[in-house]
Amino acid sequence: MKLTFKSLPAITQPQSIVFSDFDSTYFNHLATAQDLTRIKEFEHFLFNLCQKENILFGLISGSPKQYIIDHLINKHYTILPHFIASSYGSEIHYYNHSELQLDTEWDQQFLSHQQIENNLSQFISQLKTEGLALTHQGTWQQTHYKRSFFLPQKNHSEQQLLKMLNKYCQHYNLAFNLSHSNPDNGDPDLNYDIDFFPTGCGKDKVVHYLCNKFSVNLTHTLAFGDSGNDITMLKTVGQGYLVANATAEAKRKHAHHLNEKFTQGIYQGLSKHY
Repeated sequence: MKLTFKSLPAITQPQSIVFSDFDSTYFNHLATAQDLTRIKEFEHFLFNLCQKENILFGLISGSPKQYIIDHLINKHYTILPHFIASSYGSEIHYYNHSELQLDTEWDQQFLSHQQIENNLSQFISQLKTEGLALTHQGTWQQTHYKRSFFLPQKNHSEQQLLKMLNKYCQHYNLAFNLSHSNPDNGDPDLNYDIDFFPTGCGKDKVVHYLCNKFSVNLTHTLAFGDSGNDITMLKTVGQGYLVANATAEAKRKHAHHLNEKFTQGIYQGLSKHY
């Protein structure tokens, strides 16, 4: 499918890589007209910075690729980042010549789509027999590689959940992310946000893979996030930041906070280093 976004400058041998979460970091679901003006200014800044400093910039998100594209179109973003690692890095695409091209080398590490779907279905059934009242997050958040659910916090402690999920995930070659829901993204309050995906995925795994692929040392990487599911990424890179609108959970787990929200926070963080 042809896309109409402008590309960032082509970078074949990056000096550094910058990673950003999507929901409530790069993308503001509640953006006002004034916010959208600032986003255009940020896109101009980002384009020039990538060109000047030889930076590869991309998104790592728990959300599916099409969800990301649709939201960027809806808010009239004009630039698409160099890469999108969607659904917790289960797929990596690069934006080139108005198309998103799949990283087949990354994709080949996983089992077949059918086997992963079978594993996920059996695993979810197992959890439900254990008494977890999982609520499906909606078809737009599901892919053949990922399943996403909400679970009320009142019935289970985080430690209980971690113990149970660790116990069963290994039997199905799956990994998971457990964080607190974020009402700013439209999530129900006082719920856990739980995602399941194949072993080998994860925001931190994508960081390591892309650094190796493009021969960039981890010390030359930055990352930005807002929630608990960004913490492993923020702790993997050379310098990771939480934007000012980050959740209380994330701020408890990571010490480096910015004073600005959303893309203004990314701008502030980038300005500290370039």
